[in-house]
Amino acid sequence: MAASIPYKLSLLHSSSKTLGLYHNNASYIVGFPLVKHAKEVQKYVHDGSKIYITDIQYKNMKINRLYISKKININKLSCSLVTIDLSKALLYPIVNNVGIVFALEKMDENEEEFIFDCEYFEPLYNTDVFRSNLL
Repeated sequence: MAASIPYKLSLLHSSSKTLGLYHNNASYIVGFPLVKHAKEVQKYVHDGSKIYITDIQYKNMKINRLYISKKININKLSCSLVTIDLSKALLYPIVNNVGIVFALEKMDENEEEFIFDCEYFEPLYNTDVFRSNLL
């Protein structure tokens, strides 16, 4: 049986920010196709969490890993979980000029961090599309 494609994507918000990172001179938000992964990360992430991607070249393949530092979220602003349609998420790089990282499969977890296999889509930086959506 083939794996089903999720039609929703979970994002984590704290105060006015969506969980994200800066990678290769671009801004990205992090989305979780599996809500269980978002709920696990939600317990440990906050504004001070370190989040980064490593791009690994292995033979003729490129492997991307997403690292999210863990620290129990005590006395920090809490994160809320927001679910959006996958179709809306796929428009972020075009409409909002923000890339999106899909945290696909949890590869490892230890006391210090979560490690996910990920894919990411770079922002398009189309100023005409961005301006038209501001109106």
